[in-house]
Amino acid sequence: MTIRKNPLHRRASDRYKVVFKVSIIVGAISTACEILDISTGGARIKASLEIASGTPVILRINQLGDFTALIIWSNSGELGMKFEDNANRVSIALDLILKYGQR
Repeated sequence: MTIRKNPLHRRASDRYKVVFKVSIIVGAISTACEILDISTGGARIKASLEIASGTPVILRINQLGDFTALIIWSNSGELGMKFEDNANRVSIALDLILKYGQR
């Protein structure tokens, strides 16, 4: 597991590199994708869809449920999202992803 710790880093929470299969739902469209890195605040996702910044989405994690998020950026098959779900719920999911996700 790699943890990015940089005092100049602007993120409020640590990011963890993982490879974990999930789905993104935008309206009636659902597509398979992978989490590349994740924190309690958000995630970087590898996806085949380009989704505009500001778009609300649902991140579906099998066995853990659906998490609401907002797309912050989209670039070259990757998406950055900010979680809008309860922080405790996201933290529990993060612990399980770190335990069972490939690193």
